[in-house]
Amino acid sequence: MCLPPTNVVLIIGAGPVGLLTGIGLAQQGVDCVLVEKRKRDIQATIAWPTTFYPRSLELLEQLAVADDLR
Repeated sequence: MCLPPTNVVLIIGAGPVGLLTGIGLAQQGVDCVLVEKRKRDIQATIAWPTTFYPRSLELLEQLAVADDLR
């Protein structure tokens, strides 16, 4: 039996863009792997932006995660 081909998207970097890309792909049913060079404990100490540009907010709202950041 032949299995259908599968595609997995590799996302390099778990910053805001990488995370939003992963969320968007996952919501569309696309398998993805996200890799980050920093260790998890170091990631938690990195400051995230407190202000988002209007277009960034639009993307966050499209992905239904904007309210989670407020």
